[in-house]
Amino acid sequence: MSATNIISNPFPLGKISPGASFATVSTPITTNFSDLAVLFCDSINIRNHPDSSGNIYVCNSAAQPDTTLFENVIDVIGPGGSYTNTSSAMNTIGSLGGIYIGADDATSYAVVSVRFR
Repeated sequence: MSATNIISNPFPLGKISPGASFATVSTPITTNFSDLAVLFCDSINIRNHPDSSGNIYVCNSAAQPDTTLFENVIDVIGPGGSYTNTSSAMNTIGSLGGIYIGADDATSYAVVSVRFR
């Protein structure tokens, strides 16, 4: 799938949850659409679902979120909160394949959407 084939803009990447692996890894935001991992977007919105019981971590690696020094953490989102980033900041993050979601527990999850040019 390419950005020119996307039907809706913003494009929903869906529910992203590390699930049972939350204690060891972060999950790529492109889990549901792996062919989008090489694309760059104009903006991204990541929302921690209000039903989540813990924080969601926007990370720049697949490693477990570093909740002490925050070395691989771009942002921390509490339940019901959101993180939005636009193209100028996205250029420093890189492609969608470079963004991951970590969590405090196995039941917390994010809802992600991206906007392409």
